[in-house]
Amino acid sequence: MLRRTIPTFLLTATLFASTAHAHSGYHWAGLSHTAKVARYTSAIITVKALPTQVFVQAIGWTALWDLGASENYVEVGVGKPYKYGGSVVYLWWASDKKWSANVVGSVPLGTPVLVELSKADGTNRVTATWTWTTPTGVIKTITKSISVSKWYTGPGIHPTQAEVYTNSTTDHPRPFSIEFQDVTLYPQDAATAYLCKDDPYYAVGTLTDFSVTYP
Repeated sequence: MLRRTIPTFLLTATLFASTAHAHSGYHWAGLSHTAKVARYTSAIITVKALPTQVFVQAIGWTALWDLGASENYVEVGVGKPYKYGGSVVYLWWASDKKWSANVVGSVPLGTPVLVELSKADGTNRVTATWTWTTPTGVIKTITKSISVSKWYTGPGIHPTQAEVYTNSTTDHPRPFSIEFQDVTLYPQDAATAYLCKDDPYYAVGTLTDFSVTYP
């Protein structure tokens, strides 16, 4: 949800990511319609190819969202936020209060990154964590505490998706290749969760291990 000025009703479509475009230029593919049971979510995300254009976005994220109550949410992810260039993969977070990319670091392309979000009842903060191994074998971790101003109690939904943005409706950002592994899934998700797609971006695999590649 980076670089967004989307109305609330479209934000609902964003995190549920139906096959219809929630907003012109945006595309989502991945785990959608998760149950509102999560106080923790995680995924290992590996970006293998990124678009070369500057004014596009190609990212992967997992989120905790207090849907239907405070509407506070936090996303944590990796990839290429809008207007960021270069050949590295950026580590970032976003929330309903700070929609733009809040970059905390970067890793080489092809680096698996464990991204995690956790929230305890009685607090209005979510803890975001990025963990990866450097090319020399050193394990690195970045942790960030993020405000969810009105969300003190109760679980949230936990979608995990790839997201692509461009202001063009005909030229889709390419190449883009991203893998999600060990995605957090709860027993309650079985009734509603599925892998959504948004042509030409398709999530292929299982609910806990899938990839999105274009072209």
